[in-house]
Amino acid sequence: MEHLVRGLTPHHGFFDLNVHTLWTLLAARPNLLRGSAGAGRALHEHLPVLLDDRELSTRARRELDGIRYAIRLAEA
Repeated sequence: MEHLVRGLTPHHGFFDLNVHTLWTLLAARPNLLRGSAGAGRALHEHLPVLLDDRELSTRARRELDGIRYAIRLAEA
């Protein structure tokens, strides 16, 4: 998971793939956000910056919003 979080750079050639892979992983195993405090925290801090990018695809934006929601659920 840490590798995927580090790969979330909008101008990276595989950004949409990394977002989709991370989204799918967290949908299948939401407990990863609880057990991986470092990656979850980094993801939580980095999401607002990613969502501010105007060049994101619609799908990537939707999946990032889903990841943000999963983080909120894990923190509750």
